[in-house]
Amino acid sequence: MGEEYDPREIEARWQARWEADGIHEVDLEHVAPETKRSLLKKDVTEFDKLCGEGDPDARTIFQAAITEHPRDAAHAPAAAPAYVDSSPQRQQTASLGVFGASGSKEHYGWVALSRRQAGSWVPHFNGYSISDASLPPPGTILSAKMMLPVWSEPQAGTNDPTKLQSRLPTGACVRVLATRGGGGRLWAEVAPASCS
Repeated sequence: MGEEYDPREIEARWQARWEADGIHEVDLEHVAPETKRSLLKKDVTEFDKLCGEGDPDARTIFQAAITEHPRDAAHAPAAAPAYVDSSPQRQQTASLGVFGASGSKEHYGWVALSRRQAGSWVPHFNGYSISDASLPPPGTILSAKMMLPVWSEPQAGTNDPTKLQSRLPTGACVRVLATRGGGGRLWAEVAPASCS
């Protein structure tokens, strides 16, 4: 695993960098999509160096975010080169749907309940106190603390992009169907659920 870090120190460093670059003054509504992707790619690369190994699910979501969207490319000026990565992984992440959305084909999938970082479990959900000794029982309703990838099967070690099926937005709820422990992440097979 990569070096350990203190989030408070990184946040202060990013705030100082944004201040120095004048990014806090940018009106993003009038910035071209290819410029936004370029800026995001720079930040994702920095995240990947500092934290990517420790949070493979966040890495997957960030990589999906820098993928070019076809509707943006259609409106980009011809002279402005847009970031394009035509690898199969990029093509798949670009078409990721939202888990449980109307019209979605997925009725269940696997999500990481938490990940091990610096010897402790970092939970990805609210609704149950998750640990390697206490996984939520079937039927438990959980709410995502962050956007997460949904997989067709639990991932061991490096994520297999061919098993990525959709994404679960922050605050979305799921019902636990089954759980499984693992080396660096704890897993649950889940189905979409109402938060109420």
